[in-house]
Amino acid sequence: QQQQQQQQHALAGSSSSSSSSVGYRRQPNVHHTQLEILIANMVSGFVAGGLAAGLTTPFDVVKTRMQIARPSSGGGVRFASVLQDVYRRDGLEGLFTGLKPRAYRAAPACAIVISVYELLKNWLTPE
Repeated sequence: QQQQQQQQHALAGSSSSSSSSVGYRRQPNVHHTQLEILIANMVSGFVAGGLAAGLTTPFDVVKTRMQIARPSSGGGVRFASVLQDVYRRDGLEGLFTGLKPRAYRAAPACAIVISVYELLKNWLTPE
């Protein structure tokens, strides 16, 4: 009976792990050092900050142009018209104006925020 329970447990574990995430198996009893966890969090935060800066730069460019634009006689400045205008004048490069400074600021900032959050969460959470 004990062998049958072990087989059922093994089958349940293999079917749930294969259906939930393809190619990933959680390794039991693997313990990482605090330094390894810190480095992983810093790298993750750095990458996330850089990607976020890259994805949001076109919106920030359009927002800034909308803020300095003079509205036409018919009302306010529309997002789509400013986006088209920037693309027509400067191309794709114009939509990513200022990407490097944004990424240089966002990537380390996110790395620090995520790392400090995770460290504090681990230190303050009772085990």
